Amino acid sequence: IIIMKTIKINGFTMSLIVGFTILVYACKTDMMDYEGVDGVYFVMQRKPPSGYGDPEQYEYVDTTYIPFGTTSSKDTTLFIRVRVMGDVKNYDRYVTIKVDPKATTAEANIDYIPFDDHQTIKAGERQVDIPCRITWNEKLAFNPDSTFYLAVKLEENEFFSLPLKKWYPVGDIYGDKNKMINPLVHVIGINDQLGKPNIWNQNYWGDFSPTKIKLMCAVLGAQISDFEKYSTMDINRQIAYGRIFAKYLREEKEAGRTVYDYDALGNKFEMTMGPNAK
Repeated sequence: IIIMKTIKINGFTMSLIVGFTILVYACKTDMMDYEGVDGVYFVMQRKPPSGYGDPEQYEYVDTTYIPFGTTSSKDTTLFIRVRVMGDVKNYDRYVTIKVDPKATTAEANIDYIPFDDHQTIKAGERQVDIPCRITWNEKLAFNPDSTFYLAVKLEENEFFSLPLKKWYPVGDIYGDKNKMINPLVHVIGINDQLGKPNIWNQNYWGDFSPTKIKLMCAVLGAQISDFEKYSTMDINRQIAYGRIFAKYLREEKEAGRTVYDYDALGNKFEMTMGPNAK
């Protein structure tokens, strides 16, 4: 009798352990292995500054910014990825994606080109990349401090439900593990601002400002896009830029042509570099 009780207790304990293990495994594996219902969700990700690593492990985001101020392009295409939860099928299915008018301030055919509400996931596929064309216009130039938003949302249809209401990064996913995102809505921010790039070496370059990076590019013969990835802005180049531009600022000041920067309120102050740029 004691042995039977022991077996029952151990069996109960093992059931808990096995059940918990399965639960953790299900959370840490890709969400498209979810069973029981076919659903869809947005898979929008941000590359780490290095630009390297497994793309499946990039940070998940529910907002993407298109800052035209960082490029000379007047037209760009953002691919909005939608992925299936459930089994791959041997026939075509479509997902329903619509603009959310309550959360959208961007204008169709001015800030973006409308796309079809129904997008096909082909037989044998488990995701679709929906091209969303974003266009620059003079409204952005006249409102440099404004951001216009295009919000798109997934809706249920005959093929797919929306069982995944929120998403926390798990496992080896890059990014903030405490940040919850909405996988059913994606917001695209469109502006003409020149924001801080992926690579900005505070120790050598000091505080970021649009004025400073534009002048650095003019003096050093660089492009703003060079500051987006390590392949075009490795540590040696960062150090060299800091020292060369610091020398330029010193020489201009000695010649009576002190270079100034401006804060958000328009107040003028002397432009400086970081503490290591000597």
